[in-house]
Amino acid sequence: MKPNRNCQDHKTQRTGLLLFAICLILMTSCGGARPVTPTPVIVAKEATVPPQPVVQLAPFNFGSRETLRLEASLDQETYSQGWPIELTIQLTNESSESLDIFLPLSSAVFIEVLGPDGYPLPLRDTCDLSANLSGTEPVAPGVTVRETCDLFDRYEFGNLSGEFRVRVLYSILRYISVKKDGRLVPGAEVMDTLVVETGFQLI
Repeated sequence: MKPNRNCQDHKTQRTGLLLFAICLILMTSCGGARPVTPTPVIVAKEATVPPQPVVQLAPFNFGSRETLRLEASLDQETYSQGWPIELTIQLTNESSESLDIFLPLSSAVFIEVLGPDGYPLPLRDTCDLSANLSGTEPVAPGVTVRETCDLFDRYEFGNLSGEFRVRVLYSILRYISVKKDGRLVPGAEVMDTLVVETGFQLI
């Protein structure tokens, strides 16, 4: 009896499928083709900067006519030619809080010496008061800032004699915004001026 041809074909197909399945198993276990694992995509986050604290500068308090007292006095009433003429200037904080005062005081104030003819005396060429001005410093309530300067070293008296008047002016400022080149910039203006006078005789 001859073997059935269809049965042999089915056996051959099953054997082929079995061998193919075994090959796949062996390739997978021995480092052959492996399933492809998708690579994770890492998205970089933008670095966030923590908010910085806002530092606000305390506003200057230059005082006012009601909170500042300006005084000026001379060490004597009569002087001879060539003698030192010592002028003492003092500024007192009469408020209940600290005030910002321009120092040194002898450079911050404007001193005008009027001769017997009523005209102001010229400054000496060697006198540069603005070069000494350093800025402001807080002055506590009730405190007096005091300085002394020699008028003879500052002004040209020449051979003049007679009665002289001395005017001392201290300007009180305030900050404002000034328009410059189309934009606002900080500036300052004179809000008030304290003025005191004294006098002496030159013989």
